[in-house]
Amino acid sequence: MLTIVGEVNELAVSPTERRVHVLRRLAGLVHARSAVVCSLVDPPPRGPGRICEAVGVGWACDKEESSVHGILAAKGLCFDPLASALFTRHRPAAASVTSVCRRDTLSLREWYDSEYFSKVRRPYHVDDGLYSLSGGSQQDPIVSLSFHRAKGDGWFSEEDLSLIELAQQVCARTLGAPLTKKQLSPRAQQTLEGLMLGRSEKEIAAELGLSRHTIHEYVTSLYRSFGVRSRGELLAKCLGPRAGAR
Repeated sequence: MLTIVGEVNELAVSPTERRVHVLRRLAGLVHARSAVVCSLVDPPPRGPGRICEAVGVGWACDKEESSVHGILAAKGLCFDPLASALFTRHRPAAASVTSVCRRDTLSLREWYDSEYFSKVRRPYHVDDGLYSLSGGSQQDPIVSLSFHRAKGDGWFSEEDLSLIELAQQVCARTLGAPLTKKQLSPRAQQTLEGLMLGRSEKEIAAELGLSRHTIHEYVTSLYRSFGVRSRGELLAKCLGPRAGAR
């Protein structure tokens, strides 16, 4: 683990690229096909656990990545029954880490019969999961770390669980560091979240009770703040690059 920390400290790259490096190394250690780290807002019990930033590695294809992000952005992370179970166990605190694996949390029937597995995992032949959650105090962001194995690759072990829990603690600065340090107004933040959910400016305006012209001004302001020229560039900057290839 200290080797990974040393490697990251020597990398003169962006926060996103540092996360990608850590995820790839950790995925290799626990023999996971894919791994994702997310920063969350609106956590349970107040909300569904909405994803505000996410970086993943090991996707089978771009379609898998866009499908997973799209469904979880619309429904929240707690659409995943394993993530929901994790939230019920987690006690928000700066140094708090809670981890679960599927076989110790859900029965095979609960997992395989869930709408989440049917829509998100089964189409891409992904099976077992291991999740870890850290932070959640007022000064500390909630960071979700998840690893997934392909069908037929076996279950995650208690050793894997302990390793990832240690990673959450040792690599907390890298995994939880904001990908952007932009200070946005509440309305600008709501507009950005709407864009990340795939909504049009017209839909965001209706939801917030504002004119379409006002929302367009917020979008233009977001472009300037993030130094981008299009919605695609903005979302790429917030969600991270497509890091499907190992």
